[in-house]
Amino acid sequence: MKLLIVEDEEDLRCLLREIAKVAGYTVFEAATGTSAVETARNVYPDVILMDVNLPEMDGWSAMKAIRETVSLHNVPIIFCSASHEASLRHEKHPPPHSSFLLKPFTVEELLVVLRHHSDGNTGQ
Repeated sequence: MKLLIVEDEEDLRCLLREIAKVAGYTVFEAATGTSAVETARNVYPDVILMDVNLPEMDGWSAMKAIRETVSLHNVPIIFCSASHEASLRHEKHPPPHSSFLLKPFTVEELLVVLRHHSDGNTGQ
């Protein structure tokens, strides 16, 4: 399974990469919203784990751009953010993404959500 991790904080991105690799994912990374869109269109990930607050283009805008690519329209996107405001936005007006993780989250919480969205994914 191909996982695209979109996180601008390098230390966290590295930690997420190592957790995902141990769990059996092939990992691709992006540090900005713009590079997330480009990487998604190049590698066609099975699942995307995306921070909300990103440089250049926020996660919501990156999701919209990714969804414009027909072959990526149904790829699960798991948003994560430390922002309680982003969490409330998700609850009141859920956009077409798959899940939301409020930071900080545990390794177990992350793996449960990833496995849930990896099972039976037909993103392409």
